[in-house]
Amino acid sequence: MASDRFANVWNIPRLEMNLSPQTPLACGVNRYPRKPFSMYDMHYALEMGVVFKGRMRRVYREYEMVVPPGDVWFCGMWEPHGCQCLCDDVEVLVFTIWPPLLANLRWPEAPDFNWMLPFIVPPKDRPRVKAKSRPWFATLPKRVREWKSETETRRKMEWRLCLLEILMRATRGWSPPTNHSEAPADAFARVNRAIEMVFRHRRLVTAEEVAKVCGMSRNRFSRLFQEVTGIGFPAFALRYRVSGAANQLACGDAAVKAVARHWGFADDSHLHKVFVEHYGLTPTEYRRDARKR
Repeated sequence: MASDRFANVWNIPRLEMNLSPQTPLACGVNRYPRKPFSMYDMHYALEMGVVFKGRMRRVYREYEMVVPPGDVWFCGMWEPHGCQCLCDDVEVLVFTIWPPLLANLRWPEAPDFNWMLPFIVPPKDRPRVKAKSRPWFATLPKRVREWKSETETRRKMEWRLCLLEILMRATRGWSPPTNHSEAPADAFARVNRAIEMVFRHRRLVTAEEVAKVCGMSRNRFSRLFQEVTGIGFPAFALRYRVSGAANQLACGDAAVKAVARHWGFADDSHLHKVFVEHYGLTPTEYRRDARKR
């Protein structure tokens, strides 16, 4: 059934989640009082959800699964997917995540832990909540209700903590496929591989380099990336590096020259030029204004 629904995948709506380095995470509870309800879409943001009440079918191109209360689902970047409610009164907690939030997350205690992995392996290989973890997931609805009394800042901090806790518990005892690094054949998976490569390297990643990893010619890869994401690959890769530099300038005290080197710019004058083009401010002005907010 899933493959039939996605036969003309290019007509599936592409959603804009309005996430950014400044707003990298959104969270909310969705309620579906009556079945049948179904929806199909795709988006750049990562998606993770927990079923609180009822049962939901999650549909991917070549895989589908039923998610009962206390279980999770994951969705990757630009991955066509859908959901179908299997009963009345379905309630789910949904996180949408700006991918660099997880791609750049490193803990010194576990430098090799890949927070992106549950989203980028094939759907059939993604984590499911094991029975011993279900009691903790059953406490989530109460926890979410308590967020309403928090300030906006503290509520967003709660979202981030909850996201990481869910990922930790969902991946407990999970073994990802050993061949997940092989270049996939699917067009959308190829684009995801390119995006993942950009996130993994804080340097200039060329279209030629990524096309080779994806097993495609440069021209074919460039056309595909533009069709799927709506932006050319060089512009996407540059936007990622400059936004990463902006976040480092806003949150840290490193010199502009060090930030430029860290994000793969030739020197601080190169970063200066790109910053003015993207933000209308020099790096120093951007840092000053960010500190005032």
